[in-house]
Amino acid sequence: MDEVLNPQKDTAILSVRSASKSFGEVQALNGVSFDVFPGELVGVLGENGAGKSTLFSLISGLNTPTSGSVSLMGNNPRHQKARRNIGVTPQGTGVDPRMRVSDFLNFVGFHFGTRSLVEEILEKFRLTYLSDKVIGGLSGGQQRLVSVAAAFLADAPLTILDEPTTGLDTVTRSAIWESIRSITGKDRALLVSSHYLEEIENLCDRVIVMQKGKLIADSETQSLLGASTGSVITLGGVGDRAFSGEGQAFEVIRNEGDEVDLRASDVKQALTSLAADGWPFDRIEISHPSLEQAFITMTEKEK
Repeated sequence: MDEVLNPQKDTAILSVRSASKSFGEVQALNGVSFDVFPGELVGVLGENGAGKSTLFSLISGLNTPTSGSVSLMGNNPRHQKARRNIGVTPQGTGVDPRMRVSDFLNFVGFHFGTRSLVEEILEKFRLTYLSDKVIGGLSGGQQRLVSVAAAFLADAPLTILDEPTTGLDTVTRSAIWESIRSITGKDRALLVSSHYLEEIENLCDRVIVMQKGKLIADSETQSLLGASTGSVITLGGVGDRAFSGEGQAFEVIRNEGDEVDLRASDVKQALTSLAADGWPFDRIEISHPSLEQAFITMTEKEK
C-alpha cells in the first residue's frame, strides 16, 4: 500500500497543463490549464456538455488526455501511486446496493488503509443510524450521502465531487455541505461541480468556468461576483414614467405596469439619483450580484 503524500502549502496538489481530450471527431476538452493547491475549495461550473465530467475523468485516471498532461501530486493519475491521493464521488452513486452501509465503508477503508476513520465518517455524514442498513433499501438521497462519505474516507489530498447533490432534497443537500465544511482542512483540496450555483457560491473560495471544452474563467469567487452585471433594484408603484437618470447611475432592464427593474453597479449612487429626481415608489427590493448572474453573463458573452 502506497503512503499518502503530504502536500506542501505552496506545491500544487493538481496540475493540468494544456489538457485536451477527443472522442472521435468530438473534442470534449480543449487546452485546459490550471492548478489546485492545499486548502482550496474549487467549484467547476459549466452547462451540460461543457467538459466538466471529461475533465474529472482525466484527473481521476479513468481517461488519458489526447494531448497535454495531468499531474496529481507529481504523478500520472493513471498510476496506482497517484490514485492513492484522490477520493472521488462520480455522478452515479458508485455504491454496491447489496452491501450494508458499514460493510461498504469498511471495504473502501480497507482499500485506502483508513478503516479506523469509518466511525468518524459515519458520524460526520449523519449515517450512524443507517450503518446496519442494506444500501439497496435506502432512499436515493441516502445512497448519495453514502457515496460522498466514501470519497472522504479516502482521506486524500484531493477530493472530487461530480454533482454530489443533484436530485437531493434540501435537508440532505445541507447535510452534505455541512459535513464537507467540517472535513476539508488546510492540507486538503476539493474540486466540485454542481448545478446549484448558490451552493458553489457559499462553499467555494474559487470558481472555474468551462464552456464547450474550454476554460473561460478562473477566479476567486468574490472577484467573479464583482465582475458580474451589478445589483438589481426593483421598484413598485412608480407608474409609467421614464427615469431621467438612466444611462448614468443605472439601466432600466424591465418596465411592466407600475414595476421597474434597474441594474446598477453602484446601488448608493442609483438610489441617490432616484431620490434627487423625485420618482415615487411604494416598494423597493435590492438583489445583489450572485454567482448565477455572473455565470449567465459570462457564458452569454462567450457565445
